[in-house]
Amino acid sequence: MTDLPPSPAALRRRALRKALKRLDPGLRIVAEDVLALESRIDLVAVDGQRRIVAILLAEVGEDGPALTRALAHREWLMQRLPDWLQIAPSLGADPSAGVRALVVAAAFLPETLLAVGALPRGWVELLRTTEREISESFSPPPAHQGRAQPSAGRVFRSGLSAEDFQVDEEELKEFD
Repeated sequence: MTDLPPSPAALRRRALRKALKRLDPGLRIVAEDVLALESRIDLVAVDGQRRIVAILLAEVGEDGPALTRALAHREWLMQRLPDWLQIAPSLGADPSAGVRALVVAAAFLPETLLAVGALPRGWVELLRTTEREISESFSPPPAHQGRAQPSAGRVFRSGLSAEDFQVDEEELKEFD
């Protein structure tokens, strides 16, 4: 039996994770592909000020709808923050620090820039990056068949290995 290759969305999230390490090194990713009210949050992180951060990657020209989703995701996370911290107190988030959203895109329309400027400070931030920065952070994983043997590398309680998750040594530190 062979494993299915990662979806294009999963590959983009992986590339975004790596790019964010360079673009905003204060972020610590704590969740990926989180189903919110009706759409998914690409990444959820905790920033250096201990705030929860909803991170969305927007395609060129889709930053307006991404801003709307970012605001909705921010509110959704705010409402669930006490539950998250009860379930996972080790997140290191401070409930009084709140939640912010980060929209990452190659370019932002003037309307999006004005709209974010009209919001309370710290609710939503825009991070301009290039597709090249995202694609340089991503190198396709080598194709492999089957699961890595449990003796190969670090093995989690689930029986899955670090190779199954295709994470590097830096990302493994997040599980310690």
